[in-house]
Amino acid sequence: MNDEQSVPTGKVTKSRNWWKIGFFVALFAFEVTREIAVLEASAEIQPNTMYHLYNSSELVSAEGSWKRIDGGGKLIGSSVKIECWSEKGICLEAYANARDGFVYAPNIDWFDANFTREAVTYENTVPECASYSVRIDLKMKKVFAVRDKKPDAKGELCGPLEQRVEMQLADGYESKTEPLKGHFVPVLSVLATIIRSFEK
Repeated sequence: MNDEQSVPTGKVTKSRNWWKIGFFVALFAFEVTREIAVLEASAEIQPNTMYHLYNSSELVSAEGSWKRIDGGGKLIGSSVKIECWSEKGICLEAYANARDGFVYAPNIDWFDANFTREAVTYENTVPECASYSVRIDLKMKKVFAVRDKKPDAKGELCGPLEQRVEMQLADGYESKTEPLKGHFVPVLSVLATIIRSFEK
């Protein structure tokens, strides 16, 4: 009988804890899904209206979205269409607002308008809280509006309204250069940093 003991040859396999690997993979997938959901939930609905102004002897029309020009906060997203007929002396204004992820039914109103060679103007006093003075400047090819809070405006909706807002009709869509800014999305932030480093 040999004193030497035979040792089995071959590869020694180490048992791996696959459940731990699976747990961390699932955790990573959950975090990425959460971050994507956060970005989608915070995304604003933006009107895709492009600014356009048309002027002829009988019809003046414009479309776009109202943007502030007085340095104040952002306005509610909107899509606006204005058509004015000089022969009838009226302007039709149609607009739809987008807020909190919803697009609301459009509002359509007719207004008496003043026509000159330089501009078309009209007043919109229909809203409960404010009145709008609209000017289609035919020389500048721009559309301006001033919203003034009504002196007798009361109630929950009218209370927080600013006294005066100056705005201009412009393109509705705004490109977001930093979509991750202001959100806790560490994984997507790291991935974006890595991608940007390869683009340089």
